[in-house]
Amino acid sequence: MWGDYFRSHDPDARSVCDLVLRLHKAKRTDAVIACINAALIHGRSQPWMYTILALEMERAGKPREDIERVLLSTVDFSAVNIPNILYSAAFLTRFGAKERALAMYRQASQVDPLRLEPYAMGLKLAREAENPDAVAWAASGILQRAWGTDYEKLHRDAETTARDLESVLRKNGNSDAADQLAGAVAESLKRDLVIELSWSGKADLDLLVEEPAGAICSADNPATMGGGIFIHDGFGGDQKDCFDKYVCPRGMSGDYRATVRHISGDVVGKRAVLRVIRYQGSSREIEDQFTIKLSDQDKVVRVTLQHGRLKELTAIPLLDVPRDQGGAGRNNRRERLVGASRESQRAGARFVEDRQRARGNAAAPGYQPVITVLSEGIQSTAMAVVSGDRRYVRLTMAPFFSTLTDVQTFSFFNSGGGSNSTQTGGGGPAAGR
Repeated sequence: MWGDYFRSHDPDARSVCDLVLRLHKAKRTDAVIACINAALIHGRSQPWMYTILALEMERAGKPREDIERVLLSTVDFSAVNIPNILYSAAFLTRFGAKERALAMYRQASQVDPLRLEPYAMGLKLAREAENPDAVAWAASGILQRAWGTDYEKLHRDAETTARDLESVLRKNGNSDAADQLAGAVAESLKRDLVIELSWSGKADLDLLVEEPAGAICSADNPATMGGGIFIHDGFGGDQKDCFDKYVCPRGMSGDYRATVRHISGDVVGKRAVLRVIRYQGSSREIEDQFTIKLSDQDKVVRVTLQHGRLKELTAIPLLDVPRDQGGAGRNNRRERLVGASRESQRAGARFVEDRQRARGNAAAPGYQPVITVLSEGIQSTAMAVVSGDRRYVRLTMAPFFSTLTDVQTFSFFNSGGGSNSTQTGGGGPAAGR
């Protein structure tokens, strides 16, 4: 009946939705299933249909394999929509199809490697299945890319899961799988560069690391495209919190400039310790320690990284900002921000005075450059998905074209009426279109 209806009628999407809703409220489960199946076969598919169909099939006691197939078909509507894939994987987990769900989590990580949920949820399923390959994938993803406020707990959980499974594999005589798992985890724990600044006393010091590509990683800019991550901004309220730490899991070869800045407070002995570790976790690990004598001037230490594993700029790693430092830390942070804003106001006033003096006290705007990385070239993603009735294969293509056609230069130092002052759309001394 429903097949004949959709062959002879062309209802709009809202009408089909209302029809299914009425059938559902009337508790006509078989009619809902038949109606949605007929709509899918005759090209009236909508994203919500697969989820509703799976729920109604579960209520009707349909085979679990058929329900799994329906849930997998939801990806057809959003081949690169990570929330949709994760939602479908969660449904599969609920129906007990954990292997299918794990496969979908791994698919989501391929589409968006920087998203945390596929690794975290996939690690739970891989641990239950005692799948060494899946555990290696999930644990490595967390250890390399998860750098939010709870990264230590996530890293510890990933290492513990991998270590426990490795022990089980060795007890069962599967040494090859155990060695592969241990090797994958050890590789993910390697860090090209680690810089830690520590001190004693109720004081606030800042660590700023300038990378070879020019980006500066600090508490105000905790993640860079050069691979740097600022994972701890310390204050002097508690001795165990008196350190700043910078980590670069995969960095670019070149010179790094570590700047130590005394913000406020008294440091014991007016000295701090800068600890630098290169190639951490590898056979060539090198550790150096420098004693920094503090003063009103910034102190700079240059660190050369010759064997960086990052060959080109990459996406920002997993990191949630701003961080919540806790009671005393928040108060100190607020004081620092107030002090920084006052210093910014004083610097701005001095700038205005200098510019007015240079122009004969004529009022003029000031400009602050904004550095932006522009990508150029062609990128394309593609995904093939089989339709719910297994009759069609849909290809989703997402090409992206980017080209720099013109670059204009201009000066910040002309007055507001000058011809160059109208070309500030790029936000810096060079603007590309």
